[in-house]
Amino acid sequence: PREKVDALLTKTEEALLMEVADLIRPVSLTASDDGEYTLSEAAPGDITARGFVGEPGRTFKVDRATYNKAVNQQLRPGDLIVAIKGAVGTVGIVPDTVPTGAENAIWTAGQSMMIVRPKKRGGISHLVLYEYLSNSTVQKFIHSIAGGTAIPTLAMKDLKEFRVPVPEQAIVDSVETAFADRSAVFEEISLLEKKLDDMRGQAWPHKHLKGANT
Repeated sequence: PREKVDALLTKTEEALLMEVADLIRPVSLTASDDGEYTLSEAAPGDITARGFVGEPGRTFKVDRATYNKAVNQQLRPGDLIVAIKGAVGTVGIVPDTVPTGAENAIWTAGQSMMIVRPKKRGGISHLVLYEYLSNSTVQKFIHSIAGGTAIPTLAMKDLKEFRVPVPEQAIVDSVETAFADRSAVFEEISLLEKKLDDMRGQAWPHKHLKGANT
């Protein structure tokens, strides 16, 4: 994997991840039974097949002080979350539909994740970064540099200094187009799956057993 990655990087400009993105390490947040604010904490298992972070599985209430701390690690549209412990390298894109906090509710990330936020100036397209980091060969390379025996762990230094390509605009445009085309195919697949479910539901014995509770 290293040789293939090196070969790709020779064909374009490259940079260290910390040069093109801000890396935010989530801290531990304590739940409060009588808290008035809601946090949804994303984990590797919340990343969907489409590459987006879905509705986080863990949601809990916190007090105002904890909420203010959580705002520093609030997930924003276009952020990436990268697993640095356990399923190292697993990466997902934070969607545009992520809560803004207007209703005292935000998404954040668990301590096994790192928030990677492309810089506005001198940064990198979040889709380019996602496509690169999620590539199977790059994933193998990430696994090869992870430490730990029982639980694989990616060191902060290794992630900061991870080399990433910074391709020319024509490639960026092609990546964005390809991602949009792939998303459209996922939508078609979802419609077909729903059609299959509906068809099955109209056939025997399914149509006779709908709504059976006992």
